[in-house]
Amino acid sequence: MDMWQSLGFTRSPYDTSPLRSRADDVELLVGRDSEAVELYTVLESNPQGVLVLSGVPGVGKTSFFNVHQYLLESGLSSFGPQLLAARKLCPVQPGDAARDIALRALSALIYSVQELCSMRGDALPSETAKIQKWLLRRALNTSH
Repeated sequence: MDMWQSLGFTRSPYDTSPLRSRADDVELLVGRDSEAVELYTVLESNPQGVLVLSGVPGVGKTSFFNVHQYLLESGLSSFGPQLLAARKLCPVQPGDAARDIALRALSALIYSVQELCSMRGDALPSETAKIQKWLLRRALNTSH
């Protein structure tokens, strides 16, 4: 047992990598209760559109969002919509074509569905499997 585990931590509190969308990381996010209520209220009252979470680097935006994705997906949040947590980033760079961004987002969505099905021991939905095959064929055709 290392020093941090002996003090009750699951990992070093000096680890700067973002928390992930999983149960083990929920206890590591401290505070931000008013921001969570605001997030849940916005998501529940406006199911369409784009939500921008912003702030200076290093304040915990990704950790905050990942933990709350988990809580909303698992139904453990106090209120708010149920959603599918994004388990893969979909980076957008200046100069990206809209089609490339859309394909990257679709690929990330398929990955998130696969991971959720794997965690729950469920089969991949047939329509999701069809889209996955289409993406794989497309990737193989464009790589040649």
